[in-house]
Amino acid sequence: MPRIAVALVTTHYQPEQSEFYARVADFGMDFYTVVDSQTAIAGAPISHGIYQVDDQLCLAAGLSRMNPTNPKVSQVCAWEKALYLFTHVKQDYDYIWIVEYDVFTPVIEVFDLLNKRFTESDCLARKLHYIRDSRFEPWPDARLSPTHLLPQPWARAMVCVARFSSELLNSVANFVSSHDQSEMDFAPIEFIFHTIALRDGLRINHAREFKDVTFRHRRRFLFFFQESEWQPQEISRNRFYHAVKTWDAQVLLRERFENFSPAQRLWWQAKALARFKIAYITKAPLFYINLIKRYSAAIRSAK
Repeated sequence: MPRIAVALVTTHYQPEQSEFYARVADFGMDFYTVVDSQTAIAGAPISHGIYQVDDQLCLAAGLSRMNPTNPKVSQVCAWEKALYLFTHVKQDYDYIWIVEYDVFTPVIEVFDLLNKRFTESDCLARKLHYIRDSRFEPWPDARLSPTHLLPQPWARAMVCVARFSSELLNSVANFVSSHDQSEMDFAPIEFIFHTIALRDGLRINHAREFKDVTFRHRRRFLFFFQESEWQPQEISRNRFYHAVKTWDAQVLLRERFENFSPAQRLWWQAKALARFKIAYITKAPLFYINLIKRYSAAIRSAK
């Protein structure tokens, strides 16, 4: 039976959040809280698996620059520290879940459900997107990614919550540590895990449970999109959601989700379907009008 760990990566320790994720022990998984802050943590339960490591230790191991938005001079964050933990300290796990602090997990059982369905996946996360040419890729970090050091195909995907095999983590750690800043600016997490997995011929899977792991939540109204907070009527039990930035917001969302009746959920879904139909009816005529205009212009220019 494979050994599996779940690691919560966070800037600061939040006891209630660690207590929630520590329940993965009920399903035979070990839990760690990887904290970027160097502030000493006293009195934390052993079950919370607090892990703190100095930035200099990660730098000595060549692990840095995996998050282009990291404001720290050292360019080391909780992601590098989690990578250090599972490639240098706790090396006896077969699979490792990494979950960012701003991922909302309605129920802890989702980890066990996915472990049972994907028993041998090396990279289990949101569906990937292939990068054809980093110069024209709409994802801004594509131009910061080390495409010149890796063969095609290149790929990217959100990995705010993902499960990796120890083989993939070690391959990523070896790649990052073997190229200094003179060779590459960054190795963004959204790029490096899937691209290394493709290079090494490892098994990549995606699942519907990751569908709502998005950069920002956007709700559609007619043919406009508006950024908004996740609402309880949008939540399904066995899925992950990003981003819900604070633990208090996650607690409130979970409480409202659990108290949301089936009748309320059905009514909200009916309204959402009605909005979709209105958007289609509104947008379709505009599409055909523009199509006729283009053909008319082409005919006139041909004459």
